[in-house]
Amino acid sequence: MLTCFNKYNQMKNSKKELSYTNSLYLFLEKLYKYNQELWSESYSESLNILAHSYYNIGKKDKAIELQEKALMIIENGDFKNKDRWLESYSRILNNLAYSYLNSEKKDKAIELQEKALMIIENGDFKNKDRCFQLYSRILHNLAYSYLNSEKKDKAIELQEKALMIIKNGYFENKDRWLESYSRSLNELANSYFKNEKIEKAIELQEKALMIIESGYFENKYKWLESYSLILHNLSIFYFSFNKKEKAIELQEKALIIIEDVYLKNKYGWRELYSKISNSLYLLYSNHGKTSEAKSLLEKLQKIQNNN
Repeated sequence: MLTCFNKYNQMKNSKKELSYTNSLYLFLEKLYKYNQELWSESYSESLNILAHSYYNIGKKDKAIELQEKALMIIENGDFKNKDRWLESYSRILNNLAYSYLNSEKKDKAIELQEKALMIIENGDFKNKDRCFQLYSRILHNLAYSYLNSEKKDKAIELQEKALMIIKNGYFENKDRWLESYSRSLNELANSYFKNEKIEKAIELQEKALMIIESGYFENKYKWLESYSLILHNLSIFYFSFNKKEKAIELQEKALIIIEDVYLKNKYGWRELYSKISNSLYLLYSNHGKTSEAKSLLEKLQKIQNNN
């Protein structure tokens, strides 16, 4: 069964994702009906994965319906492995909360995330490494919910806590924690920036860039999304700190990286490509580089017309 879930994890941006996850769900549903005690965890996980596939194609209501069903199964299940039950339960709470948040159900989202946080903080996990990864993710997601509910100080407090946990993991196992550490630095930097702590934001974002660069030069495709996004964010921070030339340099670098994959897979990379392109256009315009701005705008319009 692990092989099936691993195959799903390799399907990012694939058109086959929904078809595969639906087949997996139907297969596990039959097994679950045959023996609920044995297949509860795998079935709830398949519901969770199928929900993610629906969410990726914009069917949020369907995703929520499946996640609520997964939550009900996990709450009523009798798992012999307490570690795995706690992990599955807190993860499903966290994922459903994320869906609620993106469907403008902020209070409901926060309620579930706080519950997930309580479970993970009070759980006696044997696999501490996996526990810490889930713990830091829940802290970050709850922080994001607090930010969207104008609870900035509370959000930053959680993000700082998550960063401390992830930092310890990173220095013990850099390969395993590289993505989490760079993302944690990036998210806390964004919160500092929104709270007008620009110098502190730049310091963290520069650190995130240095860390993600090491991964990018080893495996460009794996890390290009994170790398270009951090370049994009740091560019905005530099511009706000009046380092305009440096800001343009980073945004141009981000666009070169993302344009290559966008032209190969327009649907999968459209959102990030548009974000970086528009930011660079504004930087050119605000810095008096009218010819560059005009050239980029024409390029964007040409791409748009060909879609």
